[in-house]
Amino acid sequence: MLVSGEKNHLSLGHPNFSFRRLTWPEPCVSSAREPEALYGGPNVKSTQDRYNFSVGQTARLHCVVDNLGEKQFVWKMATNADPLTVGLMMFSEDERLSVRHDVNKRLWTLEISDVQLEDAGLYECLISSKVRHLRDTMTLDVSVSTADSSLSKNIQISGKSFVNEGRPIQLECTANSTRYPQDNIDWYRNGDTLTTDFSRGVNISMRYFHRAMQSTLTIRAARLEDQGDYVCRASSKDVVLKRVVVLKDPNRVQGKREIEPEYSMPDREKSQVRSKDENSGSGISSHWSTVLSLSLACFCLVTSSVYCVDCT
Repeated sequence: MLVSGEKNHLSLGHPNFSFRRLTWPEPCVSSAREPEALYGGPNVKSTQDRYNFSVGQTARLHCVVDNLGEKQFVWKMATNADPLTVGLMMFSEDERLSVRHDVNKRLWTLEISDVQLEDAGLYECLISSKVRHLRDTMTLDVSVSTADSSLSKNIQISGKSFVNEGRPIQLECTANSTRYPQDNIDWYRNGDTLTTDFSRGVNISMRYFHRAMQSTLTIRAARLEDQGDYVCRASSKDVVLKRVVVLKDPNRVQGKREIEPEYSMPDREKSQVRSKDENSGSGISSHWSTVLSLSLACFCLVTSSVYCVDCT
């Protein structure tokens, strides 16, 4: 191979033929860079920020991963330090969870079959590394559709849909079972679990029957933030929803009811009461004058005092 360089004046007798001085390239020195430096570092990105599913559906959360290399991909809930999956291995004991990996699309999918209200929350997909953690988050919302809840024959909910502010909210949920008794009934408001809290005036009571259970939710004084979708769920996974609207009371100021005006007595009643007071007062005066006269008479009789002349 001839490499450009200075001409050599030696020739082989041909005027257009001459040697060129060979110049060798510098020796190659390895930079010992990591593969991610050559091809770009790993990256993880969720396909969307928020997912919405109804109770009972199969929820699927997706993340796209580039240049994973030898590192591990992890699914987890943001509020829990323990992973749900590492690679294709399951670390959660929940049999409803599974993980899928599409190599061609670089797509990792977390599947939650028969999704429930308590599955809602913030999820993370991340790449585990000794140096740093690359992650992205997404929110899973789980709701109960009114159409689905109305089809359930084994669970019913009753109570007022419209409640004035400051008045009690009372909902009753009855769950029936043809095969075995229900174990428990849970209450949710706008996706949040409700439990008995006497400091806030929230009470949940239970009654047990043959192959049936009834739970009563009572909120002593409704506030505007108490309105929303109330969900009753039995241990058989049957659910029912009821929407409660709290109507604002114009007579309430800063959470306290205004003081009601005092009763104003009519003028006729005032005059009657006044005359009674005067009559009773005159009667009392005459009574005490009689008592005083008798007392003075007794004093004069006992002492035979000369001063008693005036009092007789």
